[in-house]
Amino acid sequence: MKIFQNNFQKINSELDKISRTSLTNVEKVLYLLPNFIRTQDNVMKQKEGEFIAAFERITDNVMDTYELFLRKKPEIQKQWLIFMEDLDKELKKSLQASVKSTLMQFGKHIMGDKGQDTELVAIFTVYTILNIDNNDKWNIVHDPTHEELKLELQAFMRKIIKVTRVVPRIERVFREKRELVIGGIKKQVEDADRAGANTNTTFDKNGIKGDTNYQNLDEEQKQQWWVDRFELPPEPKKKADYVDRILKVAKVQDKMTEILKGIDAVEQATVEDKRMWDRSEEKRQISGYMNSRGRFLNKFLNSSDEDPVAQYNDILEQLTSVTNDISNRPSMKSERFINLDCSKLKASLQDHVNEIQQMIFTNLVKEAKRDLNNLLNEWTTIYETLRK
Repeated sequence: MKIFQNNFQKINSELDKISRTSLTNVEKVLYLLPNFIRTQDNVMKQKEGEFIAAFERITDNVMDTYELFLRKKPEIQKQWLIFMEDLDKELKKSLQASVKSTLMQFGKHIMGDKGQDTELVAIFTVYTILNIDNNDKWNIVHDPTHEELKLELQAFMRKIIKVTRVVPRIERVFREKRELVIGGIKKQVEDADRAGANTNTTFDKNGIKGDTNYQNLDEEQKQQWWVDRFELPPEPKKKADYVDRILKVAKVQDKMTEILKGIDAVEQATVEDKRMWDRSEEKRQISGYMNSRGRFLNKFLNSSDEDPVAQYNDILEQLTSVTNDISNRPSMKSERFINLDCSKLKASLQDHVNEIQQMIFTNLVKEAKRDLNNLLNEWTTIYETLRK
């Protein structure tokens, strides 16, 4: 009885550890989405190993305890199977508690801690970037997009549940291990029987009540003897594994749905950020210069109404103003659990400003060379005229 109590206490201790296991390690730092997924995948792989080790300790204690009942009557075996089913239910509850607790902790990063007056800290960086398509259309986009962020985090939550897939049902493993034990005893008896030794000695050695008539049975009768003594009632029709059963738990589904709504809460912020940059004066001016730079500059080169240098100078002053406006815009803006980072967009716009400036300087040099060549030609003509 004491062995049973001690082993049962060890089993409960392992179940308690499983129930308190957090399957992820989300810190209050800014992650890039791919890095976040990779980091948490590594954590979950480690937790899978911890679950496997805990399950092996549970089944070792189960089999150690079962030694007390292995040789008991069929009625006792049926009661033991009921005990295995109850133990499976407890293991499911522990796994479910681990999954639910992990989702709740992740939910706090997405929606905040209800009932706690704490500020929600952004944990994901979302870049605002410039994408110029093949038709020279300037598009403001986010990396990742809201849909990409949502789908990745939805898949991440399902991975949390699937960590439990490494844990099989206790009854299934018990049946397999029991079969190996019975098979080992049966082999010893068969070896003794073939050697002409007294099989009752082997039965006694293994703590099993022998049968004086065993050696007089034919092969078919011997096989039936083992079936009658040790075969368990058939396992019920295939039961769902823990991962499938936990996926159907209402509280788990509700928590996932709640978190997805929290993720959707930042969609409007990304839409407004995109709209703000789409309508910005900086983008309008720079894209206007870049999309029509050839025609725009040629107009000044061929114009005689005003000094091209003066007109170029006006453009350079405008670009300087645009550069200042870009520089003065904040690079970071937190919206709930995401941090909108426009540093890449600002750098792209500044690169285009630099390109326009370089283009202007190149044309000024060309213009100066052309004027010098024209002046040289005029002086050459005058010189030749005077010589005559």
